[in-house]
Amino acid sequence: MAKTYLEAVRDSISTAEAHIVTEYDDDFEGTLASISRVPRYAMMTEPGKVAIVTDEPGVAQFYQTTQAQFALHSSRFVTQLASDWYVFFENVPTRQLLSSGKLVTLNTLTLFPKADDGIRGEFLWERYRDEREAQVPNVDNPQTPVPIEAVRNLKLHSDHLDRVRAGDAAGIEKSLSKDCIWAVRSILPDREANPMMKAEGPSAVRDYFEKLFAAWEIREVSVLTRTMKDWFVFAEEHWVITGRQGSDEGNTVQFRKASIYPVTRVGELQGELGYSTNIESTEWSERPALGRPFWLGEGYKVNDDGTITK
Repeated sequence: MAKTYLEAVRDSISTAEAHIVTEYDDDFEGTLASISRVPRYAMMTEPGKVAIVTDEPGVAQFYQTTQAQFALHSSRFVTQLASDWYVFFENVPTRQLLSSGKLVTLNTLTLFPKADDGIRGEFLWERYRDEREAQVPNVDNPQTPVPIEAVRNLKLHSDHLDRVRAGDAAGIEKSLSKDCIWAVRSILPDREANPMMKAEGPSAVRDYFEKLFAAWEIREVSVLTRTMKDWFVFAEEHWVITGRQGSDEGNTVQFRKASIYPVTRVGELQGELGYSTNIESTEWSERPALGRPFWLGEGYKVNDDGTITK
């Protein structure tokens, strides 16, 4: 049976994430096993230079070289675009230079095409300053520019989804601005009569989520697509839920939801405006949620100037 587009998109994300996990686990053999036997790589080796690799020995040498130079500390995908055959990330990664122990934070773009036997390869560009930027203000800062507000907003959205997965209505209320507004397609038991839900203010939003968690067990919320700037997050999410009451009781269903999450200047969720596909039955077994950031180790933080300290 042919896979649906949703299944193919999920496969693209899980294939890319499976590869990334091996790098964070420092699993060299696992990394090589996660790559297609017909690799195609275009990787920035230093500012302004890109190396092409099209064979397995070249791929092995590339990873041996990078693992000798630095250790991965975190990845924060402030943009994730996924299709049935690729995933694109804008990342704000932190690496530790093994020669000095210094932590370096970058801003990168990576394309992971998917093959039947793993990722086809990586296409990586690292943001860097060139000589023409001498006229740009604040060039005395040697740090590569990084989108700090976007990293903050990624964490806001990621934390919000963790609270949704945990059924934590009280925690959701505490994360909201006083003027928050929720307006989404309803999945509550009375959705036929009231197809849209609107809630104004933190207590009203908490009341909505308490009703939602009473009606449904949240089995999985994965991020398919996500992008953000300093004042918003946009995400397409894949929800799998099981009914707890009424005609939905015992039924496991899925839907995709596209939402705008505005964010205040001080870093609070200001609301959600979203719509979803129709609820449809699905088979589901325990599996990890896709689209989660790879966060810093315990005790590390991002400073306002983009540097990382412990």
